[in-house]
Amino acid sequence: MIPDFKTYIGESLWSDLQNKSMGKSMRKEDGAKVHTCLGVDIILRNPSCDYNYLIKNIIEGGNNEYDFGIQKLNDMPYTPDEKVNVMKFEAPYDYLIYEGGHGTDLVATFECYTSVVEYQLDDDFEDEYCGEDYISICRGIATKLKEVGDCFDYVHYGKTSAIGDDKKPNDKKTDTSKYEGDFVLELISETDVYYWSIDQDDDLTESLDYFKDDIIYEFPELKDTDFLYWDYNHNGGCFIAIPAYNINNILNIRKYREFTKKWFKL
Repeated sequence: MIPDFKTYIGESLWSDLQNKSMGKSMRKEDGAKVHTCLGVDIILRNPSCDYNYLIKNIIEGGNNEYDFGIQKLNDMPYTPDEKVNVMKFEAPYDYLIYEGGHGTDLVATFECYTSVVEYQLDDDFEDEYCGEDYISICRGIATKLKEVGDCFDYVHYGKTSAIGDDKKPNDKKTDTSKYEGDFVLELISETDVYYWSIDQDDDLTESLDYFKDDIIYEFPELKDTDFLYWDYNHNGGCFIAIPAYNINNILNIRKYREFTKKWFKL
């Protein structure tokens, strides 16, 4: 999911807001605390709204109006003041989720409330989710993403394959192009797999198949997950990753990475 630079470029990042302070976190006295499916608490003016449903739709996307994505901070057309607020978690729709420096900083970007409401064919969305609650939900998602911000990796175009596709006919192979030019959740780096492969006599493709079978056996919820791999150096190593726009993967990436680390004897 790669949003264009959204309508806020023309109308300003703050177009929906009456004042800058609305970008800041709601206070508890302004609403009620709820515990989301992401394990993150947020404050909502309407705690009876189906916030978990909206969280799922925003993260997992598809052909909807929410237009959520992960971008490199340096690629975003922020003014200096906007950039400061993005980095401080005080912007309403854009949040710094990884600060690695040297051009690696990442932001989570969300569609502005006005655009979402305008997309709807009826008033149901606006009746259930006010602007403040929508922003609070976006911030809650960003808070969870920040917890795993170091796990994201960028997939370049034309380099990605799916583990197991070598055994499938062409019409059954995974469409990996949908992941290219976007971010995924890295399980292991090319360098780590390279060092592991030095002592192995097995074909790497077969080893990847064994790895996929083993991690799915340990975590059956990954059965229908695309396991992606790619390399840059052609040295016998490869990156391995799973999709980022998936609530289960976001929640469990740490334990999946730990299993991967042990499998590759790191």
